[in-house]
Amino acid sequence: MTAGKYLFHLFTSDPEVIRIGIQILNYMAPAYALFVFIEIYSGALRGIGDVIIPTIMTCCGVCVFRTLWVFLLVPKSPTIETITLSYPISWGITAVLFIIYYYKKQKKLGMETSISKSLYEKYQREIVAYSAQFPFTFCPTALSYLRGSL
Repeated sequence: MTAGKYLFHLFTSDPEVIRIGIQILNYMAPAYALFVFIEIYSGALRGIGDVIIPTIMTCCGVCVFRTLWVFLLVPKSPTIETITLSYPISWGITAVLFIIYYYKKQKKLGMETSISKSLYEKYQREIVAYSAQFPFTFCPTALSYLRGSL
Protein backbone atom coordinates (compact mmCIF):
# COMPACT_ATOMS: atom_id res chain seq x y z
CA MET A 1 0.00 0.00 0.00
CA THR A 2 3.02 2.21 0.15
CA ALA A 3 2.98 2.28 -3.66
CA GLY A 4 -0.59 3.61 -3.58
CA LYS A 5 0.52 7.20 -3.21
CA TYR A 6 2.70 6.95 -6.29
CA LEU A 7 0.06 5.10 -8.28
CA PHE A 8 -2.55 7.75 -7.53
CA HIS A 9 -0.10 10.39 -8.76
CA LEU A 10 -0.44 8.81 -12.21
CA PHE A 11 -4.07 9.97 -12.31
CA THR A 12 -4.15 13.16 -10.25
CA SER A 13 -1.97 15.70 -8.52
CA ASP A 14 -4.68 16.86 -6.10
CA PRO A 15 -3.46 15.91 -2.59
CA GLU A 16 -7.02 15.59 -1.23
CA VAL A 17 -8.00 13.10 -3.96
CA ILE A 18 -4.82 11.12 -3.28
CA ARG A 19 -5.56 11.10 0.47
CA ILE A 20 -9.10 9.80 -0.12
CA GLY A 21 -7.83 7.22 -2.61
CA ILE A 22 -5.29 5.90 -0.14
CA GLN A 23 -7.98 5.80 2.56
CA ILE A 24 -10.21 3.70 0.27
CA LEU A 25 -7.26 1.50 -0.65
CA ASN A 26 -6.51 0.88 3.04
CA TYR A 27 -10.07 -0.37 3.60
CA MET A 28 -10.37 -2.48 0.49
CA ALA A 29 -6.95 -3.99 -0.23
CA PRO A 30 -6.70 -6.21 2.88
CA ALA A 31 -10.25 -7.48 2.40
CA TYR A 32 -9.82 -8.17 -1.30
CA ALA A 33 -8.71 -11.70 -0.41
CA LEU A 34 -12.34 -12.42 0.49
CA PHE A 35 -13.33 -11.80 -3.12
CA VAL A 36 -11.06 -14.67 -4.15
CA PHE A 37 -13.37 -17.12 -2.37
CA ILE A 38 -16.34 -15.78 -4.33
CA GLU A 39 -14.55 -16.21 -7.64
CA ILE A 40 -13.14 -19.66 -6.90
CA TYR A 41 -16.27 -21.20 -5.44
CA SER A 42 -18.62 -19.66 -8.00
CA GLY A 43 -16.32 -20.83 -10.80
CA ALA A 44 -16.14 -24.35 -9.35
CA LEU A 45 -19.91 -24.52 -9.03
CA ARG A 46 -20.41 -23.25 -12.56
CA GLY A 47 -17.87 -25.80 -13.74
CA ILE A 48 -20.01 -28.65 -12.45
CA GLY A 49 -23.07 -27.20 -14.16
CA ASP A 50 -24.64 -25.28 -11.29
CA VAL A 51 -25.06 -21.85 -12.89
CA ILE A 52 -28.29 -20.31 -11.57
CA ILE A 53 -27.62 -20.41 -7.81
CA PRO A 54 -24.07 -18.94 -8.02
CA THR A 55 -25.36 -16.17 -10.29
CA ILE A 56 -28.17 -15.33 -7.88
CA MET A 57 -25.80 -15.46 -4.90
CA THR A 58 -23.33 -13.13 -6.62
CA CYS A 59 -26.03 -10.67 -7.69
CA CYS A 60 -27.64 -10.61 -4.26
CA GLY A 61 -24.46 -10.64 -2.20
CA VAL A 62 -22.55 -8.12 -4.23
CA CYS A 63 -25.10 -5.91 -6.02
CA VAL A 64 -28.34 -6.01 -4.01
CA PHE A 65 -26.57 -5.90 -0.64
CA ARG A 66 -24.51 -2.85 -1.65
CA THR A 67 -27.55 -1.07 -3.08
CA LEU A 68 -29.45 -1.61 0.16
CA TRP A 69 -26.36 -0.49 2.09
CA VAL A 70 -26.19 2.77 0.14
CA PHE A 71 -29.91 3.50 0.53
CA LEU A 72 -30.18 2.50 4.21
CA LEU A 73 -26.82 3.23 5.87
CA VAL A 74 -25.18 6.00 3.87
CA PRO A 75 -27.94 8.56 4.64
CA LYS A 76 -27.34 7.93 8.36
CA SER A 77 -23.58 8.31 8.01
CA PRO A 78 -22.71 10.01 4.71
CA THR A 79 -18.96 9.37 4.71
CA ILE A 80 -16.58 7.71 2.31
CA GLU A 81 -15.86 5.09 4.98
CA THR A 82 -19.51 4.06 5.10
CA ILE A 83 -19.59 3.54 1.36
CA THR A 84 -16.19 1.82 1.26
CA LEU A 85 -17.05 -0.62 4.06
CA SER A 86 -19.87 -2.05 1.94
CA TYR A 87 -17.28 -3.78 -0.26
CA PRO A 88 -15.43 -5.93 2.30
CA ILE A 89 -18.63 -6.67 4.21
CA SER A 90 -20.46 -7.79 1.06
CA TRP A 91 -17.44 -9.86 0.01
CA GLY A 92 -17.30 -11.52 3.44
CA ILE A 93 -21.01 -12.36 3.54
CA THR A 94 -21.05 -13.63 -0.03
CA ALA A 95 -17.87 -15.68 0.48
CA VAL A 96 -19.34 -17.39 3.55
CA LEU A 97 -22.55 -18.15 1.65
CA PHE A 98 -20.57 -19.61 -1.25
CA ILE A 99 -18.46 -21.78 1.05
CA ILE A 100 -21.57 -23.14 2.80
CA TYR A 101 -23.40 -23.76 -0.48
CA TYR A 102 -20.35 -25.38 -2.07
CA TYR A 103 -19.89 -27.89 0.75
CA LYS A 104 -23.59 -28.72 0.83
CA LYS A 105 -23.44 -29.27 -2.92
CA GLN A 106 -20.35 -31.48 -2.49
CA LYS A 107 -22.20 -33.65 0.04
CA LYS A 108 -25.06 -34.03 -2.41
CA LEU A 109 -22.62 -34.90 -5.21
CA GLY A 110 -20.87 -37.37 -2.92
CA MET A 111 -23.89 -39.63 -3.19
CA GLU A 112 -23.54 -39.53 -6.97
CA THR A 113 -19.88 -40.57 -7.10
CA SER A 114 -20.76 -44.26 -7.21
CA ILE A 115 -22.64 -43.56 -10.47
CA SER A 116 -19.59 -41.78 -11.89
CA LYS A 117 -17.33 -44.63 -10.81
CA SER A 118 -19.54 -47.20 -12.52
CA LEU A 119 -19.50 -45.13 -15.72
CA TYR A 120 -15.70 -45.00 -15.60
CA GLU A 121 -15.56 -48.76 -15.11
CA LYS A 122 -17.99 -49.28 -18.01
CA TYR A 123 -15.90 -47.19 -20.41
CA GLN A 124 -12.50 -47.95 -18.90
CA ARG A 125 -11.12 -49.71 -21.99
CA GLU A 126 -12.08 -46.83 -24.30
CA ILE A 127 -10.66 -44.20 -21.95
CA VAL A 128 -7.34 -46.05 -21.55
CA ALA A 129 -7.09 -46.53 -25.34
CA TYR A 130 -7.77 -42.83 -25.89
CA SER A 131 -5.23 -41.82 -23.27
CA ALA A 132 -2.61 -44.00 -24.95
CA GLN A 133 -3.14 -42.06 -28.18
CA PHE A 134 -3.18 -38.66 -26.44
CA PRO A 135 -1.13 -39.09 -23.23
CA PHE A 136 -1.25 -35.47 -22.11
CA THR A 137 -5.03 -35.19 -21.95
CA PHE A 138 -5.51 -37.13 -18.70
CA CYS A 139 -3.81 -36.59 -15.38
CA PRO A 140 -1.56 -39.45 -14.16
CA THR A 141 -3.71 -40.13 -11.09
CA ALA A 142 -6.82 -40.67 -13.23
CA LEU A 143 -4.88 -42.98 -15.53
CA SER A 144 -3.51 -44.97 -12.61
CA TYR A 145 -7.04 -45.40 -11.29
CA LEU A 146 -8.39 -46.45 -14.66
CA ARG A 147 -5.56 -48.93 -15.25
CA GLY A 148 -6.20 -50.44 -11.83
CA SER A 149 -2.83 -49.54 -10.33
CA LEU A 150 -4.21 -47.13 -7.77
